[in-house]
Amino acid sequence: MADNVGQVLVVSCSSFLSSEDIIREMCKTEFSSPKELSNGSLIAYQWKIENKYYTADVQLCASSVSSLPPQCEFAANMNFQSVIIAFDLSEKSSFHNVKSWLSYVETQDPSVLLLLDSGKGNSSKESAKSEVVKWCLNNSFEFIEMNSEEEETEEEEDDFQEKTGIDRVVEALQCAEWPNMKMRENPRSHKGSEGTQQAKAVLSDDEKLSSNQAAAAERPPVFPLPTDDLELLSSLASDGNDNESFEELFQKLAVMKERASSLPATERKDYAEKVAIAFWRALGGSEEEIAGLGENDGDNSEDGEK
Repeated sequence: MADNVGQVLVVSCSSFLSSEDIIREMCKTEFSSPKELSNGSLIAYQWKIENKYYTADVQLCASSVSSLPPQCEFAANMNFQSVIIAFDLSEKSSFHNVKSWLSYVETQDPSVLLLLDSGKGNSSKESAKSEVVKWCLNNSFEFIEMNSEEEETEEEEDDFQEKTGIDRVVEALQCAEWPNMKMRENPRSHKGSEGTQQAKAVLSDDEKLSSNQAAAAERPPVFPLPTDDLELLSSLASDGNDNESFEELFQKLAVMKERASSLPATERKDYAEKVAIAFWRALGGSEEEIAGLGENDGDNSEDGEK
């Protein structure tokens, strides 16, 4: 395959979740015919990334082995931009196999490293998870859990709901840079219903009033934002972000999400609206699309500066 095609290494150290299972979940109905690479040690599947900013053709390469012995040569001719490793948190041997891949991963210098827990097997001890998370932090991996029922059963609606499992895997790869990515024309000035929905995604349904209702309804009082939050919102919405990559914008959004999680429900909804507006402006969205939102921003700015 040509060097300019993005490549993702998918490894399974799990007894319950194979590399092909991961790829099948990622591709959904677009699951392509497999192709052998690197003398049969890899099975490659074509995957096309399409988002608001770019398109890219990517190879998802399933490894035929679950561990690498010392001094073992594996796919020396490959150049992986991303690595996904699945394992079973409940099995020590599974995590041991994960660590055997580290020396090979370091030769690839990938920009995205994901460690995916299958969530299967006997209940694991919290100490085991703590060890894995520490290892991930030390080696630049993102730890992703397939099962998160406890978070999903929370009765209170979360305006900043984070993706988990395969959805998070796909999201991480869609935010990466690829050698053959083709940028869409004027992505920052894109208008339309899709952009509007993304900008307002953090607003709860009961806040989405019709235009007639919004004109007649009195907006609830808003809480003053801390100075550092105002500065972050200001930098996100400033006109000087033309050269800023969308990955950096998403990183700023992640900071906002972390801060919002500690706020009371009523304050979090107002905070969500402000972030949505700032993020929309940072992407070059039309002011007409967000007309009527954030009318009290000026009052908040004055409070934050005092």
